[in-house]
Amino acid sequence: MHGKFANELEIMAFPCNQFGGQEPGSNAEILTFVEKHGFPDPTHTTGFQIFAKTLVNGKDADAVFSFLKNSKPGGGKDIRWNYAKFLVGANGVPVKRYDAAFDLKKITRDIENLLDEKAEKDAEYDSGF
Repeated sequence: MHGKFANELEIMAFPCNQFGGQEPGSNAEILTFVEKHGFPDPTHTTGFQIFAKTLVNGKDADAVFSFLKNSKPGGGKDIRWNYAKFLVGANGVPVKRYDAAFDLKKITRDIENLLDEKAEKDAEYDSGF
């Protein structure tokens, strides 16, 4: 996202091999693939992190995905396919869930609205009210 809030965003990617075996490689192989295909280098790009390969569904799902799936927007449902996304507020509370098929313009609007709300709250706090 480019614009007035770009420096406030954190984008986190979690590779997973639970969706049709699409991510069989090691963490090093995944990072090489990411870099080769023009994704931001997570060690040098502010706001983008790629994590170690993890499980998102099942009894051994990573705690972050258990939390996201069991949040109000997660609805307690498993992630059906890769590229699922969660929008999480600055307070750590999940706000929206997007499945694999998504409208980038809608997500952009949702992010901008959430950041505008945060800016308004920050301004109110800074004004002493």
